Amino acid sequence: MLVLQRKNGERILCEESGLAISVIKSKNGKVWIGIQAPPEMVFLREEVALLKRRLALAEIAQPEQQVA
Repeated sequence: MLVLQRKNGERILCEESGLAISVIKSKNGKVWIGIQAPPEMVFLREEVALLKRRLALAEIAQPEQQVA
């Protein structure tokens, strides 16, 4: 993991992928970030990604029965 320190308004760039991460604001231990990326890149909060993974595994374990 790469750990960088940035101030409000500063950015981190990944030129190869067209990704830019900006620190918008930080207050009381919370940080607001902005992400600019190509539309084909998908970003999810960790808890959303974990929920999607659990739902996919549950669907594999109990596939829906097809109605004839």
